[in-house]
Amino acid sequence: MNNILSLNLLFRVKKPHLKLSLKSFYFLSTVLLSSLLVFYIFQVTFLAKETFLLQNYQKRANELARDNENLEVGLSQGNSLEKIGSLVGSLNFEKSDKVRYLQILEGQVVSK
Repeated sequence: MNNILSLNLLFRVKKPHLKLSLKSFYFLSTVLLSSLLVFYIFQVTFLAKETFLLQNYQKRANELARDNENLEVGLSQGNSLEKIGSLVGSLNFEKSDKVRYLQILEGQVVSK
């Protein structure tokens, strides 16, 4: 038993003597709690703002997708063969009977 007692005396750890009064403990706790509360309020406000913006962006993306589909339908209707046929008729085009090609001689690029 003497051996155990002597070892305990060799490895004795000194505890720091930090005395904190109850008044200062309450003050520090109040400061910490109020700063955490303010930080929480800022986080909730930021989260609500971001959620609102995300919903607006999703609505706008859906509107643009609907407009895109309507434009694609309008484009496909505008390029139909019936419309092109009526357009050709209204522009007074005539059907060609004979096709004559220009013949370029081998040695000449430009002629007078």
